[in-house]
Amino acid sequence: MDKVCAVFGGSRGIGRAVAQLMARKGYRLAVIARNLEGAKAAAGDLGGSIVGLKGNSGQSVYSASKGGLVGFSRALAKEVARKKIRVNVVAPGFVHTDMTKDLKEEHLKKNIPLGRFGETIEVAHAVVFLLESPYITGHVLVVDGGLQLIL
Repeated sequence: MDKVCAVFGGSRGIGRAVAQLMARKGYRLAVIARNLEGAKAAAGDLGGSIVGLKGNSGQSVYSASKGGLVGFSRALAKEVARKKIRVNVVAPGFVHTDMTKDLKEEHLKKNIPLGRFGETIEVAHAVVFLLESPYITGHVLVVDGGLQLIL
């Protein structure tokens, strides 16, 4: 069977790292992005966040959308499992991306048990782990350096 995957947000940050790693592993990809030019550039180069679980002050709409994605994914996993289609979610914490570049990292990483922000490639490896684990579906894999342990 072909290895096929849709990468949402695949034009930059974590999504781009996921797409790059999956392409190296031989996956056929559909790169989905808000910006068509960004998606085309990412596709040419190649040849979910824990907020949905915990919520953040001042980010109610963002948190609700991420939480909705988790519920949708679990319901979809139930619907399509009999067709041998698996659906999982990766919920990253603070990861070095354009989205986190203006955050006060020195202050925030004091609350992360591993003491640092993650790298996009670390999240990409978590995604590939789920893809290559044939008996996992309907799961939310938190990749946050232990942050959810203290929130």
